[in-house]
Amino acid sequence: MLFSHQEYQQMFDVEEQLWWYKILHEKVLKTTQSAGFDINARILDMGCGTGGLIHFLIKNGYSNIEGFDYADSAVEFSKSRNLNVRQLHIDLLSEIYSNKKFDVIICNDVFYSLNNSQISNVLISVQKLLNKGGLFISNNNAFNVFRGIHDYVLGGKQRFRLGDLKLLNQNTGLEITKHTYWSFLLSPPILMIRTIQRLKMKLNLVDLNNLRSDVALPSRTVNSLFYQIVKIEGILIKTAPFGSSLLTVFRKSTTFSD
Repeated sequence: MLFSHQEYQQMFDVEEQLWWYKILHEKVLKTTQSAGFDINARILDMGCGTGGLIHFLIKNGYSNIEGFDYADSAVEFSKSRNLNVRQLHIDLLSEIYSNKKFDVIICNDVFYSLNNSQISNVLISVQKLLNKGGLFISNNNAFNVFRGIHDYVLGGKQRFRLGDLKLLNQNTGLEITKHTYWSFLLSPPILMIRTIQRLKMKLNLVDLNNLRSDVALPSRTVNSLFYQIVKIEGILIKTAPFGSSLLTVFRKSTTFSD
C-alpha cells in the first residue's frame, strides 16, 4: 500500500519540525560523520519520501546525494525541493544502479512494506552498490506490540527486532556494526496509545476507510518536550533495549568479494 497524496502532503509539511523526523535525521547525520565520511561522500537515499532527509544532509554540507521513491507524490514533493530524485521500485535497485558505487546508502522505514525475500534481496543489492567499508543505515519500525492505526494506514506488513534483521542479513557481505532501539523513554505513552488504537479497531469503533497516520505536528510545547526527551535518551543510552523504532548500521566488509 502506498501513502495517499494527502499523507505525503502531511509528511512534507511537518518533516522539518516534527520531533521524530528531527531525531532520525540527526541520527543519520551523526552516524555518517562518526564513520568518517565527509561532505564529499556519495550518498543514496532509498525510499526517500518527500526528500526531508536529503534536504537536511544538504543543509549540513553534503551535496553528492541522490534518492528514489516509488510513489509519484513522494517524487513530486522531492523535486519541489530541487533534489536529485527519481521514481523507482526498490526491486530494481541493482539493475538501475549497476554502474554506480556509494559510500553511504540509507533506507528508512521502507522494510515494513516488503516481504522477507525482498528485504534479503535488497541487502544483497546494497552490498554490491557500496564501496568497500561503506555504510548502510536503516531505520525500521520495531516490536509488534507497537502496532496501531499508523501501521494500518501505511500498509505495514511487519515490525522488526534486531534478530529479524540478523537473519535476513545472513551471507550478504554486510556486517551489523551498531544498533539501537529508540524512543525508549517515550515507550509507555506510545504503547498506551497504540494499544487503545488496536482495541478501537478490533471493536469497530473507528472508520477504517477514513484513518490518518501518526504523522502530525503536536503543539509546540509537546513537540519540543518529546524532542528533548529523545535527544537526552540518545546521549545517556547508547544502545537502548526497547523502543518503537530500530536504527541499524551495516558496514560492507573490506575483504568481501563481490
